[in-house]
Amino acid sequence: MNLTGKRVLIVGASGKIGFMLAERLAGTGAELYGAARFSNATGRQQIEALGVRTIAYDAKSDNPDRLPEADLVIFQIWAPWEHTGPDAREAIWQLNYRGVGRIAERYAGRAHIINGSSGNIYGTGSTPFAEDDPARPDSEYGLARFAQERLLEFLTERAGSCVLHLRYLFGNTAETGQIYRAARAILEGAPQEGPPEQRLQVIALEDIVELTYRAIELVDSNHAHAINICHPTVLARRQLAEMVQQELGEGQIIFQPDHGGADRSLVGDPSRMLEQLGAPAVPIEELVRRAARAAH
Repeated sequence: MNLTGKRVLIVGASGKIGFMLAERLAGTGAELYGAARFSNATGRQQIEALGVRTIAYDAKSDNPDRLPEADLVIFQIWAPWEHTGPDAREAIWQLNYRGVGRIAERYAGRAHIINGSSGNIYGTGSTPFAEDDPARPDSEYGLARFAQERLLEFLTERAGSCVLHLRYLFGNTAETGQIYRAARAILEGAPQEGPPEQRLQVIALEDIVELTYRAIELVDSNHAHAINICHPTVLARRQLAEMVQQELGEGQIIFQPDHGGADRSLVGDPSRMLEQLGAPAVPIEELVRRAARAAH
């Protein structure tokens, strides 16, 4: 999809991926809009400085008719802090199904959609998940994300536009994500998040943004509905923790339980991503170095 002269709306523009994507899209010739709650005035000013027209919008409660016309809508809505607590179930469904669904209904047939989704739709298992494998979500969040994908497919197919789901797996910055949390646990003498043989992939957030940008070319084509966005390297949690400890030069690795976990892995098959979008650029070793420096 050529972006010159196109109206592009990023929903969730104040988040890490949304903001970095706006930076990547600036200068492409697109007319950029960003919708978010914008609870931070400085963050809103920063994205407006990129040439993005902003709209204060709460996906859980506001009317989608307030949003501008668009040729491409990119969903980057993430609220992990709402996934725990007594009201977590309602918050998860209000945002990921009802909120996103109402916006998608407003644009179906009028704009193509790139949906920043999650590998959590697969559930967990012992083998890598390919995009066409049956989804077996084993969490409330994964179930809501799966339902979200199916709803967006129904709405766009019925109205004659396209949707492409990008299923992100374990994005990391220097101070957020699996690697940083592993580093902090090592330094604090706390248990790691999961069992030692549980496998995962860690990918730099800037790689997620770049691969999302490349996916724009595919959204109005006859390519597949979904692509896993993940690092091709698969690590057991124990391997990752040992890499982090070596970089830290101190601390203790603790697992509770201290064995097992391979059958509770969440690993995406990267084949479709590598074929259609290319490979991530940031090596795992660099991600570990960044997180270790930030954790000290």
